[in-house]
Amino acid sequence: MKICRICNETKPLTEFYTRLNNKDGLDTACKVCHRERVAINKKNSARQTNVQIPRRLIPAWLTPDDWVAIAGYYYTAKHLTQETGEAHVVDHVLPLRGTHVTGLHVPANLQVLTAKENAQKGYKFQS
Repeated sequence: MKICRICNETKPLTEFYTRLNNKDGLDTACKVCHRERVAINKKNSARQTNVQIPRRLIPAWLTPDDWVAIAGYYYTAKHLTQETGEAHVVDHVLPLRGTHVTGLHVPANLQVLTAKENAQKGYKFQS
């Protein structure tokens, strides 16, 4: 028997996932609490729009003004999301992972779209 650190209930050892780096080889949270925690983290991470851009797609020649312009796109998307209640995102006109062409993370390649419009667009370049 083991006590879950989240719900403080005593449960059989079979109700805990394996965690080899812990002294007893088991997770400190029971399976039910673990699943709830994972669901909450997944929901919260889905809201995060701070996506890591690969360094190879950020040119070294960007000026401070370019960085201000890029930040402006993200500010606009966040502001529109708060004002309208509909999620807005910063989209790359030429996709960063396109099949025929690859865009760069530069102001001229950015636009603000609703999340729905962006999902419909996918990784396609729309001329």
